[in-house]
Amino acid sequence: MKIFQMAQKSTFTLIITACLTMFLCSCVVLETKFIDVTTKLERSNARLAARVKKEIDKADALEKELQDCNSRETDLTSINKGLEEDMSIIDADRKAIERKLIMSQQEVEKVQALAKLQKGVIDKMEGTRVDLEFAMQAQLDANEVKIEKMENMLKVTFIDKIMFNTGSVRLNSRGKDALLKVANSLKDNTANKIDVRGHTDNMAIGLDLKKKYNSNWELSVARAASVVRFLIKKGGLDPTLLTASGYSYYRPVADNSTREGRRQNRRIEMVLVPRS
Repeated sequence: MKIFQMAQKSTFTLIITACLTMFLCSCVVLETKFIDVTTKLERSNARLAARVKKEIDKADALEKELQDCNSRETDLTSINKGLEEDMSIIDADRKAIERKLIMSQQEVEKVQALAKLQKGVIDKMEGTRVDLEFAMQAQLDANEVKIEKMENMLKVTFIDKIMFNTGSVRLNSRGKDALLKVANSLKDNTANKIDVRGHTDNMAIGLDLKKKYNSNWELSVARAASVVRFLIKKGGLDPTLLTASGYSYYRPVADNSTREGRRQNRRIEMVLVPRS
């Protein structure tokens, strides 16, 4: 019996030992597997960490690129705004230039129109000069009348006694005849004003004239006015085109110290100028 009990105890011990041995082997196997799994996990974690780092680096690179793009966008927006402002200035300058060009073209057209008008007036004035020279050839030959064509005017000068006798403001017969010829040549004149100007020499006026005219001023104006009245009443010229003025002896054309000079200065001028 005792032997049986000892056999049973040995058997149990063997079983326990076998079980422990198997457990220990299993633990060794599990430890080995754990180590393998841990190693694999560490490697996997390392690879994952590397991938994460790579992705983080890519994200950082993309973030930097985005910042660069935003910076460039800001710069481009600023440049675009500047260009828009420049375009506005250029457009305003272009419109101003266009307005000036239109104004210049209008001015050119005005100048051309004025030049054409002036040419017509000058041509007509030239025709008037020819008519006057033909009508007054005798007076021109006698040096009693002078006809001068200047820039934009025509001047007819009646010298000394062809118009007035000494000490008189009344037209004499020769003066009336000459003025009728002038009026006939100017009867169709509508483009020119006619300024009749009286001039005297520097000699003091006589006592008889002094009763009516204080000085050569009044005498020169009175003689110019006599010419204008005759051209209107007898010559039929338009009174709105005529003016009378006197200059006394303050606009001489010759030396008043000589007899011939004083004769030249005693004159009536008819100046034709284009109407403005």
